[in-house]
Amino acid sequence: LYLDRGSYRHDARGYRAVVAADGTFAFDDVPAEVHALRLCVVPAPGRSPAAMFPMLRARELPPEVAPDPNEPGKAPPLADIALRVVDVRRPTGVANFAVAHIPTAQYLDLIVDLMDHDPNRVALDLIEAEPFAALMGRLGIANDSTVVVYDAEGGTAAATLWWALRYYGHTDVHLLNGGLVKWLLEGRETTYAATTYAPSVYTVQVHPELLATAADVAAAQEDPTAFLVDARPLDIYTGESCLSAAPRAGHVPGSHTLPARWQIDPQRKTLLPGEQLAVTLAMMGISPEQRGIAYCGNGQLAAFDALLLSLMGYDQVAVYDSGWLEWGTLPEMPVETGCPECEPM
Repeated sequence: LYLDRGSYRHDARGYRAVVAADGTFAFDDVPAEVHALRLCVVPAPGRSPAAMFPMLRARELPPEVAPDPNEPGKAPPLADIALRVVDVRRPTGVANFAVAHIPTAQYLDLIVDLMDHDPNRVALDLIEAEPFAALMGRLGIANDSTVVVYDAEGGTAAATLWWALRYYGHTDVHLLNGGLVKWLLEGRETTYAATTYAPSVYTVQVHPELLATAADVAAAQEDPTAFLVDARPLDIYTGESCLSAAPRAGHVPGSHTLPARWQIDPQRKTLLPGEQLAVTLAMMGISPEQRGIAYCGNGQLAAFDALLLSLMGYDQVAVYDSGWLEWGTLPEMPVETGCPECEPM
């Protein structure tokens, strides 16, 4: 039996579980950065796991992944549980993935697999519900799967899949903080071996409040209960630089600059401490009670800002995934340059 306990984090070492007679347990010597543990129970002869651990929800493993009776206490490999790890490294991710990736991870190309390639639009928007469900099914991701996404850019790419899954109703999705960079710095295992799962049936449940349109952005400019954040680099926000596909430079008037890559530790590629992020958000003058919209060039950095805000308690943040590739081509939409609020920076 595999016993679930919140989110999963694969770790090469094991932790000793001290189990009391009433079935309660505690783990010894667990570092503070480990937020969840996997527990595989091999019951003593004549004792059932259900009797030993009555308060835990148990799920039977298929026979091919059950613990080897000749190796008592050996936990099943990471591939054997309802965890799906997805590697979304860019821009040469598939080549890098073939060389080394986190064990059991599968590769997903954000541009090829997750974006809708409409020849009549400049912007690359998220694919519709039916192809998204088919994509999850091909990856063996079910509605009850725990999904962990990672990249090598601090999460600025992986956040796109995090947001897409949430938009389509999947709440049990997590970003691996630090991604492959931190994984390697800690000396953890990688592999070139491919992992495949049996196809699943995935059902979407759209959350329209997590996706914004140009009309929503325009309305938010006049709404004191809403805020806008621009996740692009500061020089693009101010208009000093311009996206080649958009004829106009600058930002949506009234939007705050929150450059996604500034919120990442440059060495370990981990998110900045919450205390530091809280100061940044306080200086912007926004609050969790407001509705928010994050945008960038085409949704990916915006999804990262939405993830950051969610971690900081901002639960009403949508992503304008058409982003500046749409707004910057619409002559009727206003554009502003400069950055008065960040001049002291």
